[in-house]
Amino acid sequence: MAAKLAGQFGEHFLQEKVCRKWLTLTEGYKKVKENTALTGRGPVRFQFYKEMDEMVVWCDSPPSPAPVDTAPSPAPCPSAGLWGPLSGAPSPAQPASAFPPSPASSAASPPPVPAPSRPVDSSRLRKRKRKADPEDTREDELLAYLESSDGAAMAASQKRHEECLSEMKALREDRRELLQLFGRMVDKIKLKKMSKTQRVGERLPEDVGTDDCMDSYTYTYSPDLLKDQVAFITGGGSGIGFRIAEVFMRHGCDTVIASRNLDKLKEAANKLSTATGRRCLPLHIDVRNPETITAAVEETLKELGHINILINNAAGNFLCPASALSFNAFKTVMEIDTMGTFNASKVIYEKWFKDHGGNIVNISATLGYRGQGLQVHAGSAKAANDAMTKHLAVEWGPSGVRVNTLAPGPISGTEGYRRLGGPQGEARGAFSSIPLQRAGNKTEMAHGVLFLASRVSSYMTGAALVMDGGAWLTSANDVAAMLGHWSTEARRDK
Repeated sequence: MAAKLAGQFGEHFLQEKVCRKWLTLTEGYKKVKENTALTGRGPVRFQFYKEMDEMVVWCDSPPSPAPVDTAPSPAPCPSAGLWGPLSGAPSPAQPASAFPPSPASSAASPPPVPAPSRPVDSSRLRKRKRKADPEDTREDELLAYLESSDGAAMAASQKRHEECLSEMKALREDRRELLQLFGRMVDKIKLKKMSKTQRVGERLPEDVGTDDCMDSYTYTYSPDLLKDQVAFITGGGSGIGFRIAEVFMRHGCDTVIASRNLDKLKEAANKLSTATGRRCLPLHIDVRNPETITAAVEETLKELGHINILINNAAGNFLCPASALSFNAFKTVMEIDTMGTFNASKVIYEKWFKDHGGNIVNISATLGYRGQGLQVHAGSAKAANDAMTKHLAVEWGPSGVRVNTLAPGPISGTEGYRRLGGPQGEARGAFSSIPLQRAGNKTEMAHGVLFLASRVSSYMTGAALVMDGGAWLTSANDVAAMLGHWSTEARRDK
């Protein structure tokens, strides 16, 4: 236990007084369980094991302090005296009569009862002498009493038994105070570890979880990096697409955000223009229908004059095992993700990029890298897009068109993040298998797209930039667990 505490919280933690008491509790508990002659029987023994088991697992999951429970008055039980040597915390509520009896009082006590068939080996409770500590005085006295009196003699005295039960209650109070102190120390140490991780790691960019603009923004690149350029962003009204539009506009770019929900686009465009002072044009398209894309591109050229960047961000996804996936559902995802990417790329290439050059960034995923469970539809579509990126980079490179891919991991403020439990899931350790130990944020993804779409990556084409914190390398691909989650989601949707 000492090694576990040292490894989890650092060597300095073992220097704390509360840890010494914690080790006394756990070592005593282990020895008591080994010696059945000291454990007694009945409800007191059950309560003893229950409360001490809570203490043993405390460093992993601290239990909430419970109200003082009134212990029943069972038959005389030798286990009552064990709370003294196990607690290690003096209490002003301890009765004076609970101390080892004086010679005078011993003379008036009832005759001793013969020792049990299995004598108490109280020396096992401590194998080495502890250093004198004023706070351990009461513990030493109780231990000395236990060593000088066998359990049968103590059980023979009903008055003494009641005194021990009373002392148990007082020591339980001390134990609860110790738990609370221990919990506060754990919280402080965890906060120190988190702040240390932030100091060692990179400073994270600003972000908000909703589809709203950031209150502040810290520039990594020049604010004029995309000055007077125009970006056409499919699926730009929410999620990562919304943040890409905002970051681009903060770097001097005008944008077109396009999807099927025009009302949502207008609301998003108003937010973006107000926050950045740049122009944002909302246009209705269905990426599955090339005619709607053609109309939107022509409107863009009419209003803004040119197009420099295309971001293929429109996508559709959900969790579903292949055996339950309908033919139409698979077809729909392929049409939105793969056909939509090709449709938008081809229309804008023919309308503008063929003669003027440009940059295309496809938003992909790592699902197909290892055959992610419950994602055969989206994984297949994104794998096709990754191949398309390479093909178009080869064919359109002579026209001055660069084509690259960005593959995000779990990103906060998105639907995928919600399906993983959101902030509660992150607090429970849902992302502990990721090397960077956290989810990404939308601004980080926007910065990756900004890199690929700007002159910063001017000699880069046909490449895939994975931004998932290393998740695809280490995260579990447990189909059985995902099927259980899928069943829960399906019932909720109904």
